[in-house]
Amino acid sequence: MKMTVEELAVLPGVHVGTKEAAAVLGCDRYSLNIAAKQGTLNIAHTFVGNRLKISKAALLEYCGYIKQEKAPLSIVFSKGVKI
Repeated sequence: MKMTVEELAVLPGVHVGTKEAAAVLGCDRYSLNIAAKQGTLNIAHTFVGNRLKISKAALLEYCGYIKQEKAPLSIVFSKGVKI
């Protein structure tokens, strides 16, 4: 099954499973699991038990569908904080 990034973008939720990610990337689901376990996936992900969940936003950014701006870090000090 092949899926476009536009179809992926409209899926509900903040995470996608290996089935959807593999359909967009054009690879095998098992390859994603192996890469995640070896630490070479390079896309934000988490394991829920044995299931690999991949961040939809990170996957869309990896595919070039969205571009996240790197905002400058702003630090807000509360009262009583001395520098």
